[in-house]
Amino acid sequence: MITLVCSLAGTRTLVHGAIDITCDAEKDNHIDWDCVFGPGSLDEVNKKGGYMTKCSGKRHYPCSLFVVKKDEERSETKVNEGPEGFDYYKGEKYIIKYSFRAEEGMRVSSKYTHLGQLKGTIGKGKVKGTMIKLDPIYCLTANKDGLMVRFSNREMPDNFHEGLSKHLNWKDSTGQWVHVKIVTTFGEFMVVRLSGAVEGRAVWPSNLKPVAWHRDADRVRMKLGLYHKIDQVYDGKVEYRDISIEGPNGIIRTSPEPDHEGHLYVGCFADDDDDHVFSGKKYVDAHMTNEMCADLCDGTRYFGTQDGTECWCSASKDRPRKHGKSKSCNKACPGTSRIKTCGGRSSLSVFKFEGEPEDVPRGSKYMGCFADDIYNRALTLKETKSSKMDYDMCESFCDAANARYFGLQSGTKCFCGKREDDYDEHGPALCSTECAGDSKSVCGDSLAQTVFRIKSD
Repeated sequence: MITLVCSLAGTRTLVHGAIDITCDAEKDNHIDWDCVFGPGSLDEVNKKGGYMTKCSGKRHYPCSLFVVKKDEERSETKVNEGPEGFDYYKGEKYIIKYSFRAEEGMRVSSKYTHLGQLKGTIGKGKVKGTMIKLDPIYCLTANKDGLMVRFSNREMPDNFHEGLSKHLNWKDSTGQWVHVKIVTTFGEFMVVRLSGAVEGRAVWPSNLKPVAWHRDADRVRMKLGLYHKIDQVYDGKVEYRDISIEGPNGIIRTSPEPDHEGHLYVGCFADDDDDHVFSGKKYVDAHMTNEMCADLCDGTRYFGTQDGTECWCSASKDRPRKHGKSKSCNKACPGTSRIKTCGGRSSLSVFKFEGEPEDVPRGSKYMGCFADDIYNRALTLKETKSSKMDYDMCESFCDAANARYFGLQSGTKCFCGKREDDYDEHGPALCSTECAGDSKSVCGDSLAQTVFRIKSD
């Protein structure tokens, strides 16, 4: 693997073999869009009434804010040529990630407000006027009905397939980060997952052919930003961060470290060598960590580490409580210097890929498990500590402080967050420490916190 860092000007070097590029931030901590999307990515960002500017407040990560004023249409950045080696052709596999945050309470067009597209094109566009732009095969769209994923392989808007089983609440999607992950082999399959402020999963239907491809296209281009139906009459502001594009020739990202999905710790459970809890794949590695196991078991419902070096993935019908709970998850994870356990002898440290704790306080919404930094706290309003800490105690403490968020850390600590705090600015993490006042619940971990949002209604 060859690692490169783009310069402030967004230049790059052609490398034979696997490419690993982390794009430097530009002035005001802007995303270097020419680095991640290729030359000419900003050619049209200001041409349709909108504009791009720096994100509000102090940001510790590259971030860009797209603004479209009342009665204007759009501000978008897009792939024209694509970076060297990232061509978006049929048959190529890509994993695309990005995070966006719409201004709290932002109103959207009754028809559509686009928040990311993959569009079919004909021609590569190196010469002006040679690219024929087709309609999107993937579109993340908000309108009066909510937030939705739309798939299409021909002319829109009449021929599209709703990817989600139901529209997601747009109000819940504003003011918070929504994380988008697209896994696709163009022409074969496409899966879209939304997490963070809202949760959803969309799969391209096999009967919508050609699958994950526009019937007339010879390649695809990506677009991010804010695109209102032109008859909309509301101001719009959307921030973007954590762009990551992994293709057949390597990966380009805007953040220094690769993303990790957040996972929910379920508990320590007994296993049996003659009748294992999980019947999926097994991996053994002398440098095992829970994060490594999560990557190895991606796509399953549960995963678990055992005896320090083993990773077990669940099959569809597996459940962790098959042999009951255990108190023997005491083996250190050999792949990390931090105090972490990876199961024990005949005991599994079990995690779940999606879902939320069963005992979420009634007036709150579970946001996930996120890393923290002792020198740059994610939740900054107020904090307390108790040997009897549980969800209700922390929620009551932070609610009395008029907080928007509360997070529990290391079993005993409670942090309260203001409306403008970025609870997830340090990225997702693994939380596995029991609450001091409730052994059935998880209260973060060392420099990781279980975060909830206090509902305003």
